Amino acid sequence: MNGPNACQFCGRYVLQVPGWTTFVKSYRMLLAPWDPQEVFLEGSFHHSCLRSSPYRREFRADALRQLTQGDHDVEVEFEGRTRQQRRPGMAFTEQVFFGASGELFRHANVDSWVFVEKDGPWHFLSADDVRTLAAGSPLRKSSEAGTTRLPSDPGESVAEWTLPELLDFLEVRDLYQEVLDRLEPEYTFWEYNAIAPKYFLDYSVDCVQPLPAELAAFCATYTYRARSLDWQDGDA
Repeated sequence: MNGPNACQFCGRYVLQVPGWTTFVKSYRMLLAPWDPQEVFLEGSFHHSCLRSSPYRREFRADALRQLTQGDHDVEVEFEGRTRQQRRPGMAFTEQVFFGASGELFRHANVDSWVFVEKDGPWHFLSADDVRTLAAGSPLRKSSEAGTTRLPSDPGESVAEWTLPELLDFLEVRDLYQEVLDRLEPEYTFWEYNAIAPKYFLDYSVDCVQPLPAELAAFCATYTYRARSLDWQDGDA
């Protein structure tokens, strides 16, 4: 499939589930070396697909540059020419943990962290999230109620479907089986609107975050000190 719901790596449908998928806006200016038609990435991907992609090392290296610096220049090719393009950075400049599963960075100014897996996917953490991990409790996150465009009309019975039934309809249950088996998802249907040929589903999902045990163990020993410039407490 094509469009914003197509995984950038496998091409199959992406149902957004926190900790399991990511949607990247073009203004982030992450490079897309696998797509000859695009310079920067705009779209979704399953974390499992990124982990198995032959581009995962390149993608992670570029994502790290964008996540862990302030504004900086990147080299891009456009219309046969190479040029420098200024890119906004996210300023998670302080590395506080390095392990077999990935790295944890803290923001330069606010109480926010990002954990970057060794194979590419990243997870934003708030101060409350870090405290939850430090206490040894499972960290749950909920997607905000959002709208996704379905590939065809599921009918009004979609309002009664469970998450497995929705995934079966989208033909991606295999990509989310671990969510169903291990992450204790709570799926909420909000609204369905059919405006043929467009079919829109409003939903949300709350689930345990698939973070490694070594990250939780580190958080249990991490000395948390609030940033002096904190004016917000939340995800980046």
